[in-house]
Amino acid sequence: MAEKKRLGFGRRGWILMIYMFLSFVLWCTTQNSLNILSPLYAATRGWNATLITSVYTIGSLISIVVQFILNKYVANRSVKRAALIFGVLSVALAVFLSLAMQQAIFCIIYVCMKICQDMWALIANGVMAGQWFPRRKGTVMGIATFGFPLSSGLGMAIIGMLVNKSTFISFLPFLILGVIAIILVAAFLSDYPEDVGAFRDNDRSMTPEAAKELMRQEKESRKNTVWTFRHLLSTRDFWFLVLPCGFLLFSTIGVMIQITSLLQSVDTAFYASYGALTLSMISVAACIGSWLIGVLDTRFGTKTAIIISGVAMLISGVAGAAGTLVSTLIAGAFLSIFMGAASNFTVSVSAEYWSRSDFPTVYALVSPVVSLISAFGPMLIAVIAASFGYQAGFALVIVLSVATIILPIFAKREHIEKKGERYGKLAGKA
Repeated sequence: MAEKKRLGFGRRGWILMIYMFLSFVLWCTTQNSLNILSPLYAATRGWNATLITSVYTIGSLISIVVQFILNKYVANRSVKRAALIFGVLSVALAVFLSLAMQQAIFCIIYVCMKICQDMWALIANGVMAGQWFPRRKGTVMGIATFGFPLSSGLGMAIIGMLVNKSTFISFLPFLILGVIAIILVAAFLSDYPEDVGAFRDNDRSMTPEAAKELMRQEKESRKNTVWTFRHLLSTRDFWFLVLPCGFLLFSTIGVMIQITSLLQSVDTAFYASYGALTLSMISVAACIGSWLIGVLDTRFGTKTAIIISGVAMLISGVAGAAGTLVSTLIAGAFLSIFMGAASNFTVSVSAEYWSRSDFPTVYALVSPVVSLISAFGPMLIAVIAASFGYQAGFALVIVLSVATIILPIFAKREHIEKKGERYGKLAGKA
């Protein structure tokens, strides 16, 4: 019986993971569609391919600014309402993007879509996952984030096959999934599991009345959190944990955007014959890595999971820097391990090292800081690869992997708790 309770997520817990998975698929496919649309529109419409590609970076930076402004507001109010608002806007803007016929309008819609999708998938979903599964957030996110690698592989393949019919048709399967996600969160989910008769972490050891009282106390405590953005930014442990999360995503996004060009440069004939198969295998391996690292996160702690991901990142960097076909395939294999897990840690760090009542405020800062670090990955790795070759790009991955392994070692929960107590005394709070 104990084993069943430990492994189970409950019916609504599974609905939560399916909902997040579907929203991640829409988020990843529509945003990454620039890789297909930019050369297509340049050839068929005479648009500036460089401008279309660069709108991702522009949108990322504007989105991060918006997150800094809105995150705390969203995190400390109804996260379900935020998910519904930004979810509907995300789907609607994706439709408008697929129908846009002018370059300037396309770019404006894309930036607006990215802002709404980031607020939905990164902020609203992250807060909801942390509030439903605070102790098992690693496993839950490890399953839900299957959507990222599957979208990068299978999702992009589907768009590539259908885009010649029309951009709207190529988007349509993912728009449908987005609508299903919105229906799921509207009909079955809420800010807290107790609101719909479920239990935190699906832990049924307490009565429903006790669970609701715990929820009430947490809501009250949240109003008095001492962890302001200023206090977080001045805490060394915040940086010991957040920088590795950013470095993992920096390397993942930076390398994966260049993976097609990388495989072609190493062995053109191999890519022509086995490129699609290789990318599909990376996607499948990334799903396994996401689940595995998520389980390790839940069982052994976030710090250990980050360090293990850093080791996989180091092996990937060393193998990629060697530059042979075999070593590049090895690099891709280990890249897939931490690629699937890299996006999980923002929720895990916030939930594990700060209290449940502090979690929404902490996550509201952790997520945009990590996004800010990772936003420069595609640009820097592309510039380094163009100037010095892809091996030099992997050399940067090696440097960042060493920092990813070392920095979390110095993060101490006790130090965070002591600072929290000191801030509380200064504010006259217990």
